[in-house]
Amino acid sequence: MTQQVVNILQIIVSIIGIIFILLQNRSSEQGSSFFGGGGEVFKIRKGLDRFLFAGTIIVVIALAVLIYVDIKMIS
Repeated sequence: MTQQVVNILQIIVSIIGIIFILLQNRSSEQGSSFFGGGGEVFKIRKGLDRFLFAGTIIVVIALAVLIYVDIKMIS
């Protein structure tokens, strides 16, 4: 029973991670690298972009912990 709960949590956290990654705005940086515009050296994250960046890191750490727990439960 516990193994099934961990597997379901892994699926949910993975889907949330995919959504966070897809919502991040990277198109402007890619366009400037191909067409020579911009010239920005760094980018300050504000608002939703900052939330998505921090959320992605938290989701990846949570997924790593769930994978570790899953491996420990199997062995």
